[in-house]
Amino acid sequence: MRRISYFDWLRAAAVLGVVAYHALQPFGSIGWFISNTEISPVLTVIILALSSFGLPILFVIAGASARFALQRRSPRAFLVERAQRLLVPFALGAIVLGPINGYTIGVFNGTVSQSFLEYLVAYPGIVIDFQIHNFGLSRLLLIAVHLWFLGALFLYSAAALPVFGFLSSPRGHILVGWLSRLARWPGAALLFALPATVPIYAFFASTVQPQLWDSWSLGWFAVIFLIGYVIYSDDRLVAAVRRDLVPALVVGVLGTAGLALTGYAEWGATPQQYGATYFLMLTLFGITGWAWTLVVLGVAMRVAAWQRPLAARVGEAALPLYILHVPVVMTISFFVVRSSLDFWPKVIVNLVLGVAVSLIVAAAAVRVGFLRPVLGLRPSADRAARATQAVITEARA
Repeated sequence: MRRISYFDWLRAAAVLGVVAYHALQPFGSIGWFISNTEISPVLTVIILALSSFGLPILFVIAGASARFALQRRSPRAFLVERAQRLLVPFALGAIVLGPINGYTIGVFNGTVSQSFLEYLVAYPGIVIDFQIHNFGLSRLLLIAVHLWFLGALFLYSAAALPVFGFLSSPRGHILVGWLSRLARWPGAALLFALPATVPIYAFFASTVQPQLWDSWSLGWFAVIFLIGYVIYSDDRLVAAVRRDLVPALVVGVLGTAGLALTGYAEWGATPQQYGATYFLMLTLFGITGWAWTLVVLGVAMRVAAWQRPLAARVGEAALPLYILHVPVVMTISFFVVRSSLDFWPKVIVNLVLGVAVSLIVAAAAVRVGFLRPVLGLRPSADRAARATQAVITEARA
């Protein structure tokens, strides 16, 4: 399997960025479960920029990783491996982390007054009632809270297998070859924003009051996942991504400014009306998100240190950090926003503690053998070595 070192660095950096993003959200105007009474316009813009490319980067990497994995695995083996790595942690989120987050949010908002044990007993009924009144794929995935990402990624991997098969066929090679020739033109990598934006229009029509991660976003992420697979199918497309860093940066900055002017920051808090302004906002979101994704990829390809392998322990901690950070960050935010600190000290304390404690928890969890499988990790190297040695010893005996 082809190993791209900057993917490991980028994945770790992106997950760390997600932790920081969630630690900043109580102080930005984009809706979040735990909110501070005072909001900063500066932080709102930062949160806005992070939201447009944080997860797309991870989906591009996942699409490229699927490409490399299928070069040495059968489709069935590929799905089994993805189920172990994605569905098991997804189940952890649904069963363990969901009640913790739900209780924290309920107590903060004043909608929950019972003890945690009482809430835990009532939780299955709460989930069922929510699904009955808000049924949809995006809501079903939200059973696992922030780990909807893992459930969605498994669904994409399974549903895209026929597409992957086509792209590996002679006709698929013709299509990829045509895209590679088109990519010779400066700025051509930005054209992938077009297919990435189409799902926003297609799925948006199914929502009355769209939320940031609703059904249209699942379509958007699915296309970006496929784009990641396509780009890393041909070195000429990868070269185009590296070349187009500057035009992508220009489009990203202008697009973010445009989103701020069209009122995107209040997306989840205010019912939106169909019209020219909202249509422009949707278009800018798709284009801007892809532009910033190209910027991050282009920078990662140029950083010399990122072309060398990332330390194995650091790399494997990325997934546990993503899985475990939300309950940690949300609990810290619960107390910080209610404290008597001034605004910016609150922001700093919440950010530093949220990131630091999440890193400590993830690093500790990685070292606990029985937790590794539920965190999507393989047995530790030491444990695997002992198991191998035991098999060899038994065979010799």
